[in-house]
Amino acid sequence: RSAAGTAQSVGQAFAIGVQAAIAHLTRNRYSDSLCAVAVSEDTGNHPRQMQCTLSAGQVLQGHKSFVTLGQSARVLLVLARDSKGVLRMAVLLREQPGVQVRPLPALDFVPDLPHARLEFQGAHVCEVLVGDGYSDFAKPFRVYEDLYARLTVCELGRKLVAAAGLEAPANLLSARAGLAN
Repeated sequence: RSAAGTAQSVGQAFAIGVQAAIAHLTRNRYSDSLCAVAVSEDTGNHPRQMQCTLSAGQVLQGHKSFVTLGQSARVLLVLARDSKGVLRMAVLLREQPGVQVRPLPALDFVPDLPHARLEFQGAHVCEVLVGDGYSDFAKPFRVYEDLYARLTVCELGRKLVAAAGLEAPANLLSARAGLAN
């Protein structure tokens, strides 16, 4: 059964999209846990604006200002600048010491999709993913997140239309074309 079949709301569809994007980029490495990707900071989400740091001892310092599923995820993938100035994707558990979660107000569009601000004060990471944190993970994550979320939302919409006993848009277009003749 597809994950899209389990979405009961737009918020759940977006959450499924986030999980599918993470699974795609990490080759299902964390598929047994709810995950969140943390990129945005108060200064923005452009690579030059990243101020969150990862020390040589693999300790995370800084914050992320807007993290989808940040208060619910067990595993956090956090974009941070290492001691050489290279952006890396650090992986850590949300419940470990040095990670503070500050829930954000619900968004009107997706009230059931939690967001949070994450603060890191000496949080030890479990691992650092191989590759450039921005070009290999954060940037493609946004593309895959959008793709999977939109596909899931479309599937949810299709199921809601069918459950309501309405005609699918393609059938409506065919019917309109027939009226024109």
